[in-house]
Amino acid sequence: MTDIQAKTYTAALSGQDILGRARTGTGKTIAFLLPAIERLLRLPDYYNNISSQVGIVVISPTRELATQIGNEAEKLLTFHTDLSNTQVVFGGTKTSRDISRLNHQLPTVLVATPGRFK
Repeated sequence: MTDIQAKTYTAALSGQDILGRARTGTGKTIAFLLPAIERLLRLPDYYNNISSQVGIVVISPTRELATQIGNEAEKLLTFHTDLSNTQVVFGGTKTSRDISRLNHQLPTVLVATPGRFK
């Protein structure tokens, strides 16, 4: 576990707000994704309604970062076959494609830029 992950994991897992700052490549994405997924796995109500709700929403300021976060989320979800997938949505792409995918299957993790999320 990296320093940022060790310092934030317990607070994030318990549902507390966290604010962290660290250099590129230090594991910030995993620092918030891993406890969010673990917290989701502990919610029995999520499993009862897994097909009718998004489990985790991540808002990213840029398309590039949204894509990176989505890739990391996909890697983490490969260890949890009972959870569905990750969907990344951002401006500059066809809204109809995003809506179609959401209508087909709601993702466990939805990563979006602010403009596309609204």
